[in-house]
Amino acid sequence: MSNLGPYQEIVTAAARVGGVENLIRTIESAAVARAAPGLLGKGAGIGALVTLAAGGAYFGGRWLWSTYEARADAAAVSKEQLRAALEPEDSDDANGGVEERSGDSGVGEAR
Repeated sequence: MSNLGPYQEIVTAAARVGGVENLIRTIESAAVARAAPGLLGKGAGIGALVTLAAGGAYFGGRWLWSTYEARADAAAVSKEQLRAALEPEDSDDANGGVEERSGDSGVGEAR
């Protein structure tokens, strides 16, 4: 019987496994064995979330790009339709029958 308490238990356990170094290795391997399944589960969960996030970003980006392209194509078609509607039918009458006068027409002002 000893009055050293937990210290005596550690010394006795170390003596049973062949020394302090062996006791530390045994404690370490037991700790790893208990922690590994939890770490594996956390790692798998994090990996799945990262994969889902990357996939969502990829497919979301593709959807946004296709939406952008569709709008750009629709804008180009509308622009061409507007140009066709606004173009004069007779190319000789490009001003729509209205003659423009410039400020420098050569006509002097009356004083």
